[in-house]
Amino acid sequence: MNDSLNTALIAAAWRNDVDDAVRLIEQGADVNATDSTIQSAYLIATSEGFLDLLELTLEHGADIAAKDSYNGTGLIRAADRGHALVVGRLLLARIEVDHINNLGWTALHEAIILGDGSERYVDCVRLLLAKGADPLLASQRDGVSPLDHAESRGFGTIATTIRHVIESDPPIDATDALIAAAKHGDADGLVAALRTGATLAEMSPTAIGQQAGHENIVRLLTALVGNR
Repeated sequence: MNDSLNTALIAAAWRNDVDDAVRLIEQGADVNATDSTIQSAYLIATSEGFLDLLELTLEHGADIAAKDSYNGTGLIRAADRGHALVVGRLLLARIEVDHINNLGWTALHEAIILGDGSERYVDCVRLLLAKGADPLLASQRDGVSPLDHAESRGFGTIATTIRHVIESDPPIDATDALIAAAKHGDADGLVAALRTGATLAEMSPTAIGQQAGHENIVRLLTALVGNR
């Protein structure tokens, strides 16, 4: 283990200096090495929204299950900051979606409790729900559900999305439902379809959303599946 290289890599991560990070990794720096505050290049990428750096760390063996000083995953850190593209990338990497940190919160809780209800936090909530986050799991800190947290903060769009997931019946054909949602700009329908196992059809739903001018659909699908 080369402590000086690892220290330099962590410093490069804070600067989002991907070129320097590449050089240091090639020299033997470890993307999972942590400093005294339990920060690693991988965890820094998740909390700061550094997507290129995140990809680099994943390519070089980042431990997707790594925890920070709050016993929080990279997914919780990204959701806390509203980094939807990072949230989507971590979900693609099959990170645990309902891990609970020392505060008693999951990534879904943090996107609501520590967010401001703006578009980027709405996207984070939808991505988490699309990949199976439990909308009924109450915070262990106060016993309050994600829906109640959203409603108490006046986050109407987030509350509507959560309610839709809780109350809607599974579509007969999830993939057809996905395509229909992409065509009509129905983000909540898209979430429900993805949540129930929709697969990509021959024509990319992302392309469908682009053609129809539905930016909300394009953002969600780009975060989860890119332009396939």
